[in-house]
Amino acid sequence: MNLEAYARKLLRAELAARGARDIDAAEAAIAPRLRFDPETGDHVAIDLISSKPGHPNMELSEFLAVTMKSNPELFGGQSVPPGKVGQPPTRNPFKKGMDFNMTLAMKLYREDPATAIELARDAGFDLEVK
Repeated sequence: MNLEAYARKLLRAELAARGARDIDAAEAAIAPRLRFDPETGDHVAIDLISSKPGHPNMELSEFLAVTMKSNPELFGGQSVPPGKVGQPPTRNPFKKGMDFNMTLAMKLYREDPATAIELARDAGFDLEVK
């Protein structure tokens, strides 16, 4: 996977985790205002001034918090808990027991198949098509 594809996948995972209503629309609105730092593996907002003194650019989490407030039409609905970019949900919706949630599992599979396949594998299921 090239660096650009990796950066896009990480951004889409974070948008899904924050409950983007339409991931493609949210990505189109947000991606031009970001750059990906290959050394740290983080996205950085490049056209905004941060509230932190000495930091002219915002970190992705801060940028998305501001964007969610200023553009609520892009976000809403059920979401997995937000975290670091690309981090899987804190609960595994495929795992038997209290965490099992087939609706959330299938939503995750539609929005981020790679993470869903990994979580399903951890829960003892094989979702990969061979």
